[in-house]
Amino acid sequence: MRLPYAPKTFQPPPSSSQNIAAKATAAVYAQTAARRAPQTLQPLDLTLLHSPPIASGWNSFFGAIRTGGILPASVKELIICRVAVLNGAVYEWQQHLPLLMEHSQMGKRGVQEIRDGKRSQKGAISKTSADSGLYYTDDEGNLCYLPQDEEKDEPAQTTESVADLPGEGLSERQWAVMAYTDAMTLDVRVPDPIFERLKALFSNQEVVETTATVAAYNCASRFLVALDVGEMVSGSQ
Repeated sequence: MRLPYAPKTFQPPPSSSQNIAAKATAAVYAQTAARRAPQTLQPLDLTLLHSPPIASGWNSFFGAIRTGGILPASVKELIICRVAVLNGAVYEWQQHLPLLMEHSQMGKRGVQEIRDGKRSQKGAISKTSADSGLYYTDDEGNLCYLPQDEEKDEPAQTTESVADLPGEGLSERQWAVMAYTDAMTLDVRVPDPIFERLKALFSNQEVVETTATVAAYNCASRFLVALDVGEMVSGSQ
C-alpha cells in the first residue's frame, strides 16, 4: 500500500478519553468491525480508517449497496467482478469472486466470460492454466493476466476454449447486466438499446440498484487501485 495502514484497534491517548473526536473515531472503528463481523478488519478498512468520517460514510453507503434493497446478491457480485476486470482491480476481484461463486453457483465457463467480456466460442480463447489471479482484455482484445503478487512466476500458457470449460455460460439476463456495467464503466453514458434491454428484464427498483452498484464499485475499484490497497498493483503486467 502506498500509505501505512491505520492501527487495527483504536487506542486513544489517556488524556483524550473524554475528547469528542476520540469518541467519534472509536465509534467508527466499532461500526466498521460490526459491518465486517465475523471477519476481522480488511486492508480496505484499515485504509479508510485514516479518515473516520470517510470510513463512516463508506460503511453506510456500501452497507446499503451490499445488504439493502431487492437486487439479488448474484447480480451484485457479477457487477462487482466485471468492474474489477475492467478497472484492473485485483484486490476487488479476489475478494468478490468467491462470493460470486457462492451466490450464483457459476462454473468456470461463466467466470471466464466475465473475464473476457465475450460469449463462448469454440477455440476462441487462450487462457493461462493458473487457478488464481485476474484476467483482463487489453486495448487490442488480448486476454492478459495480472499475477497475484510480484514474486510469483507467470503461469505457463495453455490454449483452452471457453466453450470447453465446465458449467454454463452467462444467461441473457446476466449479459444484459454485463453490457450495462461495461457501458457505465467505460463510456459513462449508456446507449438506449442497452438500457432498454436491462429495463425489460428488471424492475424499476432493480434498475436503480443495479446502477448504484456499478457506480459504487467503480468508486471502490479506483480507490483500491490508486492506493494499491492489498499490494496487488505493484509489479502487475
